[in-house]
This record gives sequence, C-alpha cells and structure tokens, in this order.
Amino acid sequence: MVDAIAFNIDLKRWPDPSAKLVELAYRLDVNEYRGNRTLQLMVEHVSAV
Repeated sequence: MVDAIAFNIDLKRWPDPSAKLVELAYRLDVNEYRGNRTLQLMVEHVSAV
C-alpha cells in the first residue's frame, strides 16, 4: 500500500461514492515528515471510470 495526496480537488465532484473504479495520473515523490522518508503518490488527475 502506498500513500497518495491530491491538491485542488473539486469537492463538488469528488469524492464520488458511486465510483467503482477511478483513473489516476500521478507522479512518485518522497514524503519527509519528522525525519522519516516514505514513498507517496502525488495525484495530478483523478476521474471516475
């Protein structure tokens, strides 16, 4: 399992509880927090399929 984060999401359209599948465009990044480094996905685009 990998953490993901998304910014500037249209809250009127997302989250969509009816979505069974989503399409994501993301880039890999390293999250540094309190001296710990973990892999995370930076979500660039999300849409229901």
